[in-house]
Amino acid sequence: MHVTTALNVDDDLRNPESRSAIYSLAGTLLGDPAKRRRYFDCARQELFFDRHRPSFEAVFAYYQTGCRLRRPHHVPDDVFLAEIEFYQLEKVGFARKR
Repeated sequence: MHVTTALNVDDDLRNPESRSAIYSLAGTLLGDPAKRRRYFDCARQELFFDRHRPSFEAVFAYYQTGCRLRRPHHVPDDVFLAEIEFYQLEKVGFARKR
């Protein structure tokens, strides 16, 4: 997959500069090229995730802050946990804490 691919979550497009940190965590959905390939839209040349956008703000920050994860106050626990599982952050986060 080309490095300048756009990252689109529920029609919220992220800029290309942000992706180097996101792609660096190999154990996560976004960090693994094989895992994220199924979400690539060839016609738009972007990764598209029809997911909970407010939770993604925290997921995006997780990559940018070196794996510090904080649930937004307005996002219910069950919704946030489902997003964490979807993006496969829990394994990487727990492994880094050890």
